[in-house]
Amino acid sequence: GMLTMISGEANLIATTFEWSENIDLPRAQHAKEVAQARIVAAKNDERELMLAEAKLRRALVRIGVKS
Repeated sequence: GMLTMISGEANLIATTFEWSENIDLPRAQHAKEVAQARIVAAKNDERELMLAEAKLRRALVRIGVKS
């Protein structure tokens, strides 16, 4: 997505979105567990850690929207 600020007005352009009814809660919970395990395993791999953290954030948002 992209966020711009023009004259004090924020504009957000989303590149992807999901309707809450299309979120598969068990799948999102599994994605959360996998991401948490990847964070632990990443150790000194900064790129892998960043990817795992992004996947964890996405899973947490999906869980929050669905709950």
